[in-house]
Amino acid sequence: MKDFYNLYEGILTDIEDGLKNNIRTETLADKYSLSTTHLRRLFKYEFGQNIGSYIRSRKIASSIEELKNTGKNILDIALEYGFEYEQSYIRALKHEFGITPGELRKTCKNVTVNPSLLLLENNEIINENGFKYELWQDKKMGNTRMILKGDGVLKCKWDNINYINFRSGKLFDETKTYSQLGQINIDYGFCFNSKYNSWRGIYGWTVDPLIEFYIVENGEVANYFNELPKKIANINGEKYYIYERKCLNQPTVKGIQSFNEYWSIRVDKRNKGIVPVSEHFNTWEKMGMKLGKLFEISVAIVGFQSTGNAEIYRNLINIGEV
Repeated sequence: MKDFYNLYEGILTDIEDGLKNNIRTETLADKYSLSTTHLRRLFKYEFGQNIGSYIRSRKIASSIEELKNTGKNILDIALEYGFEYEQSYIRALKHEFGITPGELRKTCKNVTVNPSLLLLENNEIINENGFKYELWQDKKMGNTRMILKGDGVLKCKWDNINYINFRSGKLFDETKTYSQLGQINIDYGFCFNSKYNSWRGIYGWTVDPLIEFYIVENGEVANYFNELPKKIANINGEKYYIYERKCLNQPTVKGIQSFNEYWSIRVDKRNKGIVPVSEHFNTWEKMGMKLGKLFEISVAIVGFQSTGNAEIYRNLINIGEV
């Protein structure tokens, strides 16, 4: 899997470096000693999209900054990004965004571009367009890979690992509690394929006190607890098992420390929906499980001594005003 990681990373890097150098699928296939057909199949399997369409989309996205911020002739921009004719570029941009280059330049309309695909390996963090993405693994064993698709969306794979946490979410400045930030709700969606010891849901940390928290929406976590739950709570009409655990001298977002874990584990499992995060926090605090100032809230996929693959296809973190 390491060789495939290097292959995909090289391909994505070459595409970004070649946006103005007429990068083509055939050129990439030659460089990596692959047939064009095989490269197309690999890219489609790994990233879920056609490599030719991805290259064209990235060219158009990159060209928009020059349309808005320079006085270059539209024909020159088209040629610079490998379009043979000005009309080809105009049609491609209109197909992508519903507006011509001239109209975009005149109106300065904001358009949402597809970000470049990114890969993460073991214990990497990337901050991209307001989201923090992290792949955290406790031991360097087995194989892992995470593909960032933008807007908090990701795909991931793991094989023969001990513990892995794939997540994307928001970081906070550690100055406010959840009640000071206002209502927090997360609209999420997962696709998931793993038979053993894995779960998906909401994950995060507070500081002062240092708390690691989990809201498990689906998965197998029964083997993680030896004790009975503290309570079966009704949260917005849904039942959750509530647990609290003490952890001694373990890795945290603030180095090796002792801390408490708080858990809400959904009784009726699901793979999509809206989690009223603030209501879980309220429930915990009423039980004496105090939270501190927010450090992180993420949508997460966790594997423990397992193999699997998954996708977070929706990740909308809504934080209200006080």
